[in-house]
Amino acid sequence: MKSRSKIENEFINSFYKMYSEKSSKFKNLKTIDLKGLQLVDNDICKLTLIINNSKVNEVFLQNNYLTDKGSAYIFNCLQKENKLKNIYLDNNALNDGSLKYLKEVFKKSGSKSVNLKVISMTNNAFDNGKELLKEIKKLTKILIYI
Repeated sequence: MKSRSKIENEFINSFYKMYSEKSSKFKNLKTIDLKGLQLVDNDICKLTLIINNSKVNEVFLQNNYLTDKGSAYIFNCLQKENKLKNIYLDNNALNDGSLKYLKEVFKKSGSKSVNLKVISMTNNAFDNGKELLKEIKKLTKILIYI
């Protein structure tokens, strides 16, 4: 994993700071596009606070360094009321643990994730992805790509 530059670290911190200072422009964000910024799991903690307290309905997190821990942070948002419709986690370092956790979230949350339409997790390291996806599909009608 390549280390993140000082500029990229500053961007992540300033993005969160601008939001947390209650900028009305940030409160009304509908899309967060953080593709290819070398995000790691701990960065996602701040992002979930934004998702749960805003009008964000689409999150692009492709081409980062997220693992199952980072996806769990995002999937926890599904257990809370929010506007989230689409989540893109393609090309990260996810494995079967992410799908197992997603399955548990859908078991617990049921209809709370009604707004959600798509979760895309292509080009990750799933071993038993197809079997786990079949189990998840029994719990929800959301489109899930692996």
